Amino acid sequence: MTAFLNYYLEILKQAVLSNSGLKSVAPGDCKLISFKIFEATRQSVSETTLKRVYGFAYSKFRPSLFTIDVMARYCGYEGWDDFRQQQDGMASRQSASNANWEALKQNAAKITNFTLHALKNKSGIPYNQTIKRQFINQHLNEFLPGNYSATVLAAPAGYGKTIAICHWVENALSLNSTGESNDIILFFSSSALMNVFLSGRDLNDWLLGLLGYSTDKDLRALVDNGGGQDGNFYLIIDGLDEHSYKSEQFELLMDQVIDILALYQDTSWFKLIVSMRSATWMNNKHLLLQNHPESWHTGLWNENSNVRINVPLFTVAEIKELCLNINPSIKNFLAIDLAENFNHPLYFQFYYKEHKDNFSLNDLNHICLYELVSNFVLNKMYLGPHSDEKMLLLDELVGLMDFKKGGYDIDKLKVSGLIKQYHHAYHDLVSIGFLREINTSTNLHYQTIVQFGNNHFLNFAIARELLLKNGGAFDDKLIAFVNQNFGDNERKLQLIKWCLLHAAKTCEQPDIEALKLMDLDEDDKADLVIFLGELEEKARAKPQLYKQTSYQLTWN
Repeated sequence: MTAFLNYYLEILKQAVLSNSGLKSVAPGDCKLISFKIFEATRQSVSETTLKRVYGFAYSKFRPSLFTIDVMARYCGYEGWDDFRQQQDGMASRQSASNANWEALKQNAAKITNFTLHALKNKSGIPYNQTIKRQFINQHLNEFLPGNYSATVLAAPAGYGKTIAICHWVENALSLNSTGESNDIILFFSSSALMNVFLSGRDLNDWLLGLLGYSTDKDLRALVDNGGGQDGNFYLIIDGLDEHSYKSEQFELLMDQVIDILALYQDTSWFKLIVSMRSATWMNNKHLLLQNHPESWHTGLWNENSNVRINVPLFTVAEIKELCLNINPSIKNFLAIDLAENFNHPLYFQFYYKEHKDNFSLNDLNHICLYELVSNFVLNKMYLGPHSDEKMLLLDELVGLMDFKKGGYDIDKLKVSGLIKQYHHAYHDLVSIGFLREINTSTNLHYQTIVQFGNNHFLNFAIARELLLKNGGAFDDKLIAFVNQNFGDNERKLQLIKWCLLHAAKTCEQPDIEALKLMDLDEDDKADLVIFLGELEEKARAKPQLYKQTSYQLTWN
């Protein structure tokens, strides 16, 4: 199949929109475009194919030659080859006459705006209702004046990195349009980097092609040719994560990112911004920092986390702002104790999806977070591909843990056979952030550990395994096992809550009286009583989901 540059494909996609009378594209427009293409060419490009082409549906592969050939004919060309040849001629003329800062800025803006549009349409909460995050302004305000060439935003999946970057990029483009800044902003998600491998080119050449230039010069030559520029060139890569690629592809990609940084790091105007999951940063920071660690600004890490995170969770003020954006008539807001659990952007997104038709915080209580995580498990694991393998793998991983010693990390080498047996399930669990890998190797010792993505996922998996081993029964034997094997009162309390919720939905009669045997302090007992009360309210409101509706308990 004829290879093609992503840059020319983007031009063709825009030409198809223009020919269809559209300035921008939404998922619903793909049906109209499909009809217009068939009407003009008598050849069919399906709505589903167009959704893949415009980034609304995931695809591992580039569009087929037939698809882009039909799209080119729809735009008045003889086919893809004719389209590409004409674009090559235009690019050569542009390279000769307009290789300057302003031309680079305009070309980059076209790509950046397309990326913004695609990412906005993937936002779990409608993008116009999302909020600007203060942390990214603080982070970049520290990065930009310093003698740094690169910075990273690192956090687990669901922390809101992508939306935060989109808001910052939008603001930067706005400053450009008003003349307050003169920056070049080239922004794309890591999925676009798959085109590097498909085109068989290195990243630097691909970037130049993306911007519409031949590869006989580098960015430095193009910028110097323009002269007098007084802004920064921002190369922003969102979601640079190892789980998205085959291992050999990711290694090659990291090498090329390092080469790009080395090529331009002595120029004051080049700034690289990447976002990635914490696990990716921890596993690869030795490569990124090995030659010039002083060129990287890493920001303020959350030292209370066992992984490297420099993206904070929502503050109470941000939760309030987001709620008012979604529903300006809201009057009741979160209690502080609920906000501590509801400040995770991913969980807020889950809650929004459950209540988007009449959004308020009236249904928010202590049991809500457990229900939200349960819904995540249902949609991402129980209803997704390889669901049975995922459950079997998780059961095996939990079975290897040493509860008494708090040993929840698993040596990857010791479970390599399991990972090979459940390869697709393992990859899926890592890709959704339910599991993560952390490389903790030292000079003389290799070690990669497998962890659960967060404590809620870990406690859910342990509670499920405890119930399975106990025949699904919530009784005194289960309580005794928890008392004997878990010394951490906070984890013990969360495990019991998960067991209660799971048992209430699946078994005949949870033995609520058995809770009197729990080894808890007075505060934990009070917490558990509140949880039971909310569980009873939930059961009475939705009796079809619960086997029992009474959860009364009086401590001795």
